Amino acid sequence: SDDREPRTRSTLTDLVGELGGILERAQKELEELETVIQIADHLLEMLQPHAPGKIRIVWWRKQKTNELTPVFVQLTVGKGGRWYLKAVATKNVHKLVRRTKGFEVNHAQIYRTVVLAKELLRRRGKLLGLIRQHMQAINNTFQSDAMRAIFAELREIYAAYSASISHSVARSQS
Repeated sequence: SDDREPRTRSTLTDLVGELGGILERAQKELEELETVIQIADHLLEMLQPHAPGKIRIVWWRKQKTNELTPVFVQLTVGKGGRWYLKAVATKNVHKLVRRTKGFEVNHAQIYRTVVLAKELLRRRGKLLGLIRQHMQAINNTFQSDAMRAIFAELREIYAAYSASISHSVARSQS
């Protein structure tokens, strides 16, 4: 049984190392996605006139988690002439790209930028979701009652086996 322990440790070390490598790649991918999302927003800023209907990507905090997340917004003029940003659904944001009043000049580029940015936001959300899902699964495995019950039963089997071996050794020596 002593020869199995080092292999188990080395397997665990390999898995932990591999997991660390995967998380490092995920972090780099996330950073790259967020940089390209910022570039897409910069393009949207440059391509569109400062007018109602202008679409941007801003980083707002989610109320539940307080984490910064990219959100499509549209520049709107409210009562009294106050300008404000209104969050718009990512799913249909491409339908909000204006074609008139200064937007027609770069309409094709604006539309394509919005479509590509939608894909970037989707990929970012998917990557974060996968990371959270796997972290939760690992945490649940460690903390599950079923795992604790299995460990307890294995300890009982080991204790019973150890007791029977001790009893056999004592009988053979007498």
